[in-house]
Amino acid sequence: MLKTINISNAAEDLPKVTQLVKENGTAIFILNNEHYIVQQYNNKNEFADDLSVQKTSEEFIQKYLEAFKELAK
Repeated sequence: MLKTINISNAAEDLPKVTQLVKENGTAIFILNNEHYIVQQYNNKNEFADDLSVQKTSEEFIQKYLEAFKELAK
């Protein structure tokens, strides 16, 4: 279940924000139709390998290919 917190309250209650991130892995704030994501950071220096990045980018391009073509006009 997605839990939300008002951005003003989040600024005043950082422990509540960190608790939401610990419980859900991510917290999303919406302010004036802009989205901000807060994620827990692990300091293990884990990075995706090149093949994973390439596969993800190809999937993204295929998913939005029609939109990209329309923008290119």
